Amino acid sequence: MSPSRAQEDSESLSQRVGDLDQYLIDLKGYLVLKDALLEREVDDLNQQIDAQVLPPPTTYNRFGTAPLGAGFLGWHPSFVALVDHPSVIDMLQFLLGPTILLDSIYGIYEERFVGEPLNDKLTREANIGAESRLSCSVVWNMTDTGPGIGGLCCVEGSHHVRRAPPSRMNETAHSSPHVLTPDAPARSAFICTSRLLHGNGRWLGPHQRRSLVFKYTTALQEDPSRRISLPAFDLTQRQRTILGHLTS
Repeated sequence: MSPSRAQEDSESLSQRVGDLDQYLIDLKGYLVLKDALLEREVDDLNQQIDAQVLPPPTTYNRFGTAPLGAGFLGWHPSFVALVDHPSVIDMLQFLLGPTILLDSIYGIYEERFVGEPLNDKLTREANIGAESRLSCSVVWNMTDTGPGIGGLCCVEGSHHVRRAPPSRMNETAHSSPHVLTPDAPARSAFICTSRLLHGNGRWLGPHQRRSLVFKYTTALQEDPSRRISLPAFDLTQRQRTILGHLTS
C-alpha cells in the first residue's frame, strides 16, 4: 500500500527539520538557529526600527506591541516577512502541527545603565497541562545576546517539569547556576516551547539590545478584533492565515 499524503508530509517535515534539531529541542526546550537571517535582513530591520525614533528605554522596554493593532508589522514589509520566515516555518510546524497562528508580538530594547532593568522573574505558559492549545515563541535577535551580555535566559529541560521552581531560584535568576543565557548572536532565531521556564537576564552588553518576539499558538481569540490586525501591505495567503484573517 502506498503511503498517504499525510504520511508523506510528515516524513518530509521530519527530513527538513533534521534528527539533531528535533532531539535538541525536545531535550532542552529551545533551539538557537544561528544565521537564521541574512545580514541585509537585519540591517533593513534595524534601519526600520531606527526610523521610529523610539524614546530611550527608561520606563518601558517594549515597542511595536500587538494585538490591538498591527504593531511593528505595520512599519515595513521586512517585519511581515518574519511571520513565516523560511528559517523557522518548518520548526514551527514540527512543534505546533499544521495549525500555526500568531497570537502576539512585541519588541524588546534595553541599554545598560538606562532605566530600570527588565523583570528577571522566570515564567512559562500558565496552562502547562493543556494539550488542546500548544504554543511556542520565536525571538529574532537584531543585536548580540548571550553569556556575559544578557538577553533571554532559561532553565534547560524545564518544559518537562510540572513543579514550580523554588522561590530562591526566581529571586536569584540572574546569578543561579541553573539559569543560563544561551549564545544567540545577531541574525539568530531563538525558538522555544512556551512550557520552558524562561526570563530575561540582566543586560550587560555595551550595545542596545534589540529583539523581536513572535508568540505562536494553535488557537486564537474568537473575536477577530482581539487578533493582530492586518498591516497595510501585500500579504501571502499563508501569512493571512497565520494572522487569523482567512479573508481580505
